[in-house]
Amino acid sequence: MKIKLQPENLLEWIALKLNLAPTPLVDTQIAFNAARAIMAGAELGVYEAIGKKSKTAVEIAAACNTDAHATKQLLNCLVGIGYLNWNDEKYSLKPKYHKWLLKESEANLIGKLRFQLVEWNWIARLEDYIRTGIPLQLHSTVSETEWNLYQEGMRDLSINAAKELAGKIPLPKNAANMLYIGGLHSL
Repeated sequence: MKIKLQPENLLEWIALKLNLAPTPLVDTQIAFNAARAIMAGAELGVYEAIGKKSKTAVEIAAACNTDAHATKQLLNCLVGIGYLNWNDEKYSLKPKYHKWLLKESEANLIGKLRFQLVEWNWIARLEDYIRTGIPLQLHSTVSETEWNLYQEGMRDLSINAAKELAGKIPLPKNAANMLYIGGLHSL
């Protein structure tokens, strides 16, 4: 799957074909802002506060213990990038994201999205690595909080793959137990 700029009308199609649209800005600034807004929603508990209902910005801010005006700005951004719906002064999470953004779903990615905030800071040092060749010593420098976020993120990445793979592993006919060797996030 490739994420790319997709024209929504004839004028936008022409602008892309004639190289009039500033594609590097869309590929960076727009994607950068969208990614950060999605992660902020996970970190602040916005998706969980909305759940499967419709709520006002004030209700969501109260549930998240955030500033109502600033929360409304984040919610409007999430509407703009297609994660939330807005109707009659209320916001709702689009149903296709319930699986990925609500903790009641075993397949949720909230832990990974929260860990991406840590990864965001790491990738901000990319130019230093390119200049010096000295890599980050992540495993020896992560804080306890970062380590816990890492574990949650790895759980999120592994759960769907584990479900898919478990049914495809050939087992002896009378097998009753399986030894799991991996991270502690399953305990």
